[in-house]
Amino acid sequence: MAAEKEHLKNFYLFAGLDEEQLEKIAGLIFYRIYQKGRIVFMEDEPGDAVFLLTAP
Repeated sequence: MAAEKEHLKNFYLFAGLDEEQLEKIAGLIFYRIYQKGRIVFMEDEPGDAVFLLTAP
């Protein structure tokens, strides 16, 4: 889970969180790899997640 915490620190949204808070969020992360051009979500679709998109 250390890698997930370090990854979160690269996002401004999580920059002010302490280690305990980052640990809790890191435990909720699911990594997925999508092919270029794939639709990840649609406009007006109900949301129950936050997507953090990164490029390789």
